[in-house]
Amino acid sequence: MRAGSSAVYVVSDDVDAVHQRVVDAGGEVLEAPHETRFGSGAAAYVCTVQDSEGNLWTFGTYRGLSPE
Repeated sequence: MRAGSSAVYVVSDDVDAVHQRVVDAGGEVLEAPHETRFGSGAAAYVCTVQDSEGNLWTFGTYRGLSPE
C-alpha cells in the first residue's frame, strides 16, 4: 500500500480525550467530535484525524452490532 491510502476506525470510550491529544500534539483534525449515525442507523460519537502520511483515523463509540 502506498502511504496515505488507509482509513481506520478505532473504538474509544473517550473520543474527546483522543481529540484533545491530537490537538495538543499539533495533529490535523478533519472532523471535530460530533454525534452521527452510521448506515445501519446506529448512533455514535466520533472524530476523524489525519496522520502525517495522510491516513485517516476515525475514533468513535460505536462497537458494532450486538449479538442477538
